[in-house]
Amino acid sequence: MNRKNLIKELTNQSFWHKKLLDHKENHTTKKVELLRAYMNLYIQVQANRKGEIRNIDFIDAMSNAGIYRDGDFCTSMEILNVFLENAYKYPEIHFTLYVNDINPKRIECTNWLYQKQMETIEDKICSRIHLKSFCMDVNKFLSEGKQILPASNNRAQVIWLDPYNFG
Repeated sequence: MNRKNLIKELTNQSFWHKKLLDHKENHTTKKVELLRAYMNLYIQVQANRKGEIRNIDFIDAMSNAGIYRDGDFCTSMEILNVFLENAYKYPEIHFTLYVNDINPKRIECTNWLYQKQMETIEDKICSRIHLKSFCMDVNKFLSEGKQILPASNNRAQVIWLDPYNFG
């Protein structure tokens, strides 16, 4: 789906508010580009640890709404796309995207975007890509991480904390 059309469709959702989406700063595009590249390499390395890693998680502790005002995806949705791309390459790996934001409307938006992205993906891929959403203060989310996030020897996890509006 065209990202500009996503913005248009968002305005018709019950969670919509004109201040829901943030303006993207100039450095953000490069940051997201670098993170995408890193995650692609990270997945390649972890997936090639044959039999050792069966789950790859990305934990976005301050995830925002998933999309910026200009229609570009925020970190969480870009990583979802990285997961989708890699799910075809590594059929034995399951991927989980954990998102947290203090604003419940942003989490609703992220959940909606996830559903929109997954509508066009075949079932055998969808069954291996998961979204877990949380709505809490970042400090609480991080301190309760042991209860929230599964721990096992066959998981590889990246925790992303980008304090875009922290303080």
